[in-house]
Amino acid sequence: MKAIKSLAAAAIAVASFVPMASVSAINTTISDINVTVTPPTIGSAVGVTTCSETYDDQVYTWDCPDTKPTIAVPSGAHYSVASYSAYISGYPSTTENYDEYFIGTFAADTDYYIEVGLAPEEGYSFDITTTLDDDFQPIITNNVNATITGVTDYELNTWNHESQYMFYAKVRATAGGSSSSESSSTTETATSGTTYETLNGADQTFYTASDSGLTFRFNIDYAEFQESGNVYMDGEIVNSTNYTTKSGSTIITFNDSYTNSLSAGDHTMRVVTANGEATTSFTLKKSKNPKTGLEVASSFILLGASATGLAGAAIYAKKYSKNA
Repeated sequence: MKAIKSLAAAAIAVASFVPMASVSAINTTISDINVTVTPPTIGSAVGVTTCSETYDDQVYTWDCPDTKPTIAVPSGAHYSVASYSAYISGYPSTTENYDEYFIGTFAADTDYYIEVGLAPEEGYSFDITTTLDDDFQPIITNNVNATITGVTDYELNTWNHESQYMFYAKVRATAGGSSSSESSSTTETATSGTTYETLNGADQTFYTASDSGLTFRFNIDYAEFQESGNVYMDGEIVNSTNYTTKSGSTIITFNDSYTNSLSAGDHTMRVVTANGEATTSFTLKKSKNPKTGLEVASSFILLGASATGLAGAAIYAKKYSKNA
């Protein structure tokens, strides 16, 4: 996804690029970030309000959206959504021009773009190093592991040096309403429309120590899922990097790294599209599948029986030879 930087972001980048000596007091780096974006709701509207800024005693005003995206970071994360994001983020038009806001009603099967900046707490910096090449141009090394959930695509931008961190994201409106709280990043939705059937994988038990590729199959047209589908686990939207999909009707397979991160016990999975949803449940266990153990034990039993049979045959043959 090609990032088109806003003038505000560029100004922040210039202001934040300072000599390394001036940030020597920062001694704790942030190597992981986790941000959850709540997608907009199909049919919800963004109204217009007036924004203003003063430069050299001159007040400038313009139309801007009265609704901003809900963006959450974990409690105690040592970083927060930067204050300027309230100005440059929002829901711009359906192009990747982050200087143009979207004002209107969210539709299905449509991409919307946001621009989000993160600011570290005092005494912290993002794990990004900057050096200069022979032409005094910055060489930036990004060591931050980023997880952005609730979006269909995103691109990280590390040119903001230690003081800021930015990402550009593409989101799709989902059916029904959504809710979130300050202490939770869940985006459970209530939808109306078609209730799709779970064709395979419902109520299964998955053993992380021996099974691989937690898979479900839903009676959802694959083109529909590709256009507007989102996957939820226990009410929280799952980043598409954590699973793969294919047609037939819609088959979703979670990565082993993701299933290993889930807690043992019962879980609820939902697939939501613009036209309806499917809900299923499964049980996750942090042990090996006992069937595997039974198969191994059976092999040893059969092997023992075979060995006993061979020994018996040998003894019988020996006795027969002696009597002859």
